[in-house]
Amino acid sequence: MTSLITARSVFQALKMSLEPLTHRFEIAGSVRRGKPEVGDLEVLCIPKCASLFGQGEDFRDAPLWKKLDEWLARERITKTEPPRWGTKYRQFWYAVKCLEQPDKTAIYMELVKVDLFTAHRENWGIQMLIRTGPADFSKHIVTKLLKAGLPVRNGWVRSGNNTVFTPSEESVFEILQMAYIEPERRAAP
Repeated sequence: MTSLITARSVFQALKMSLEPLTHRFEIAGSVRRGKPEVGDLEVLCIPKCASLFGQGEDFRDAPLWKKLDEWLARERITKTEPPRWGTKYRQFWYAVKCLEQPDKTAIYMELVKVDLFTAHRENWGIQMLIRTGPADFSKHIVTKLLKAGLPVRNGWVRSGNNTVFTPSEESVFEILQMAYIEPERRAAP
């Protein structure tokens, strides 16, 4: 487990380096919900190569992925096992210097697992809601959408053959005629 403070500092370090390669770069998961201890750091972003109506876009040539490939080659990050290193999602370990002894001889490194997910402007809301969790809450919302005839497929809310845009979390709650629930208050009913 990682402290919330450490996870937030890792997010800030990642944001400084990676945000210029994205249209949007935000924290999700248990860190966004303000949990004092977290298992990993979840980040949702829109890579700069994402097109306005890019539902089929796999971000293969995103500069963001090229930067992570560089970091991997320079051993700034390491892949998790089993590797999750695709064109829509990557998981890696990020090393953080946590403690230096007064004599400067011993440095303790903490590894923080990072889950970096991608979205588009048009499906940001459902993706952020799912990635923020907790898992039971996300499943509850996806099930409510399904019962309303709006299944979530491949990260997109669908209505028959049409895509329902969810540019914000609020838009998902509006579709379900629910009041917005702040991340720290989310739980399965």
